Amino acid sequence: MENAMFRQRRGQRLTLKDLKRFGHRLATELESILPGCRCRTTPIINETDGEAFVVPLVHKGRELGCVWLTLPSGRISAEAEALLPSLVKVILDNMSLRKALMTDGETGLYSREHFQGCLMRSVRRHSSRDEARLLSMNDESAPEMMLVMAEMRHLDSKDDPSAALSALAERFAGRISMRFPARLSSRRLCFLAEGRPEEVRLQIESVLDDQLEALPSSRPVAAWARYPRDLNPDEGAESTTRAGLRRRAAALMDKASTALFYARQFRGPALALAFGDIIAHHGQVVQLLPLERVVVNLGRSVGAASGQVYMVEQPRREGEEVRYKGEITILEAAEGYSIGSITNRGNGTHIVAGDRLSFSRLKWNSEDRENESRAQAGSSGFLSSLPNREAFLAHLNQWPGDKPVSVALARLDGFDKTLAVLGREESDRLIGFLFEKVAKTFPEAALGRWQNEMMALAWDSGSPAEIKPRAHRLVSELIESGPVSMGLIFDHPHQGHPASLVEDARKALNEASFSGHGQVAVFGPLSLNISGDRLFEGGDFSGALKEYERGLALAPDHINLLNSLGVCYGRLGNFQAALESFEKIVAQEPDNMMAHYNRGYTYLLSGRMEEAEEALFRSSELDSDNFEALFHLGKTALELGHLDRALPALKRAGDLSGTRPVVFRLLGEALMLAHDNQAALAAFKKAVKADPNDAYSLSALGALFVELANDLEVARSLFQKSVEIDPTNSLYRQRFGRLLFSLGDFSGAEHHLNMAKEYGSRAPEVHYQLGCLAEEQGRAEEAAEHFRAALKQDPAYKPALEKLELHQ
Repeated sequence: MENAMFRQRRGQRLTLKDLKRFGHRLATELESILPGCRCRTTPIINETDGEAFVVPLVHKGRELGCVWLTLPSGRISAEAEALLPSLVKVILDNMSLRKALMTDGETGLYSREHFQGCLMRSVRRHSSRDEARLLSMNDESAPEMMLVMAEMRHLDSKDDPSAALSALAERFAGRISMRFPARLSSRRLCFLAEGRPEEVRLQIESVLDDQLEALPSSRPVAAWARYPRDLNPDEGAESTTRAGLRRRAAALMDKASTALFYARQFRGPALALAFGDIIAHHGQVVQLLPLERVVVNLGRSVGAASGQVYMVEQPRREGEEVRYKGEITILEAAEGYSIGSITNRGNGTHIVAGDRLSFSRLKWNSEDRENESRAQAGSSGFLSSLPNREAFLAHLNQWPGDKPVSVALARLDGFDKTLAVLGREESDRLIGFLFEKVAKTFPEAALGRWQNEMMALAWDSGSPAEIKPRAHRLVSELIESGPVSMGLIFDHPHQGHPASLVEDARKALNEASFSGHGQVAVFGPLSLNISGDRLFEGGDFSGALKEYERGLALAPDHINLLNSLGVCYGRLGNFQAALESFEKIVAQEPDNMMAHYNRGYTYLLSGRMEEAEEALFRSSELDSDNFEALFHLGKTALELGHLDRALPALKRAGDLSGTRPVVFRLLGEALMLAHDNQAALAAFKKAVKADPNDAYSLSALGALFVELANDLEVARSLFQKSVEIDPTNSLYRQRFGRLLFSLGDFSGAEHHLNMAKEYGSRAPEVHYQLGCLAEEQGRAEEAAEHFRAALKQDPAYKPALEKLELHQ
């Protein structure tokens, strides 16, 4: 079927190959009414058999063949003979309907739903063969099942997508043994193939070349995922249940779709991409973040994990050499992206969005390989002999409650990278080799395996002065073989559950991570500060508060902990406690800029504006380039009417950040209050340039164009846009109405002035303008009513008083 002309065969029509399935179905149906009946089907209708009863197979006017029924008695009852034609028709109709549902009517390819069912069955069959295949074949040369997707990224308007897809399927069928070719969308094809990966890759690439030559506008791409190699351990769990098969089939579809997505981003005319190629060659810097961090386009879905290291290269044009720009280490992998840290830069280069990433594999020198080879046999045995987590905790639990204990955690840094590059077996050997080194360095310690990449140690004696130097020497020796970090806690009283001891050692290990791979840290205030910060960032403010308070119990004057505690209290709404923490910092360090800034911001949150201004002013004195301090100082001083502080702060904030419209909006407002309208015009222009939809700045800019340049048409367009963006703002409506009045558009002016009233304006100017408008149109009584309404809003409003005098 796969090598037939897809478009011509029209898959919903019954064919000779359906006869065998029909015979099995008919025999099942006849078993209840004709026991012992044997059925056989044949495409030859005029074949003779004196002992058989023959029923022609005719469907929609097409003669398919006939069915031969043989009974033990040699005869068939009249009732059964009358029933047979109807039964045959029903079965043929059902089979035709099933084929119509499982195929695409335009191309004859299978439908998505049918392909998914076939994929589940293929996964089940392939899983049952895995063990035998691995025992009999070399892993590198063994044929694998692959799910292939191909798509034409572009077609001209004159091209028929169905015909083009059928032609592409024909080309694949001529080169590859396809199974279950299916149409996923108007221009996307998928099928299963089995073979050696590199051979299949060459076949796919040749098909894409043929397609490109036949239809250059189509820009074909193809991608594939290998089963089970490309599945994660949880996705590839051997389960024969329907749910397990469905999960694995869906995961394989996702992997192939992901690979096709990356292939579609390629700008060239054609590309063939395996899922396994994504991590190695298709990473890209998406965005630069502060503190030497970046966002990359690789996430957990394609195998990215914390600890992986990538080389950064400038995108190459044809004929150019690769330009190395540095290295990025993945810190945190989300589903579709990752956050990385720039851990190395090339000389004189800047990493920018769009730079390419290449996965950097672990490099081993000859000495490392010899040491690892010598340790292979013994290392795996050493790992299996280590007590597990529960056994280690049980050992700690036997410690006398009044006797201090020292605990450490040793971790292989970048374990996910090691596992991805070396595989499970090799990574276990490496971990065994490293952990055995740790055990030999501390023979007096009780040992346990806390996690796959983490080893726990405990001492009933030993001092920091004796253990810390050994730990530092050890991690220095192991840095080339595999970086190991250690977190230690000394002389800790054994209180409560023993797991809390190991948890504190883990916090020390997290502190070590802040300095990079292969570091040693001892549990203390900084460990609790880091632990609290992680809880704070995750939204657990109460948990963070407890960590900060524990840290301050160890070091009451710890500046970072006091600052973190104050910020946490502020987020919880306890402003008084927050201020007390910041005051303690100021008492120790009167020139601590962050403490003054945090005091000021806390005063702002609690509505104490004057005190906020003083604290923010002090912080800006200590650091004249801190944007946040300058911005909040300028905003606060402006609200208080203190232009002498607001103007310099907002001007400097604008110099530091030329892309934040709110800064220039506030600066323009302050300059207008200072009657420096020319400078205000420039500030509002910058605000509108940074944000073309800033309605406030657009309206203010229009008012300045009227006053300074008398450019009424420009002002009209600015007022019009501000009202379109924010139609409920009464000030924008009032300004627009006043301008329209001056331009002689009385109808438009009246509309916008009335809308200003409707949206709550209490400004006497609105009633005054409506009065002037009525006066201009000869409605004297109505005008007088509007002037009186203006005086109700402001009895001293002079323009309305003057008008009423004229009307008396």
